Amino acid sequence: MRIFASVLSGLLAGTFIALPALAQPNVCLQLNRVYNTKVVDSQTLYATDLQHRPYLIHMTSRCVGLNQASENLSLRRANGIGTEYECLQRGDILGYSFPGDPTMGLRSITPHGVQTQMQCTVDSVTPTVPPP
Repeated sequence: MRIFASVLSGLLAGTFIALPALAQPNVCLQLNRVYNTKVVDSQTLYATDLQHRPYLIHMTSRCVGLNQASENLSLRRANGIGTEYECLQRGDILGYSFPGDPTMGLRSITPHGVQTQMQCTVDSVTPTVPPP
């Protein structure tokens, strides 16, 4: 009887541990539905979709020079063109530029040289609550 109770309690505990993973909705931020982006820090980007649902996009590591002044933020699939309807996922790319002198045009000189796109790799996308 004790063996049965022990096995039953183990099964129930395993079921309750697995429930949060099953209850979590499938997170999908489609590239063609990104409405707004904002840099939180050098590893995190805040984004909203066309329905204004908030997401946090986490990078695999710190992105060199990525901060609130970064320009030309772009999210794209790592595997190529024509996949803008797919969800942003691990391994996809964040492109960004260092700020330059706006009076000098798009390819202005910055403290880091000619303005070019830097890249960082996406680690995960999670739903979040809007900032206050």
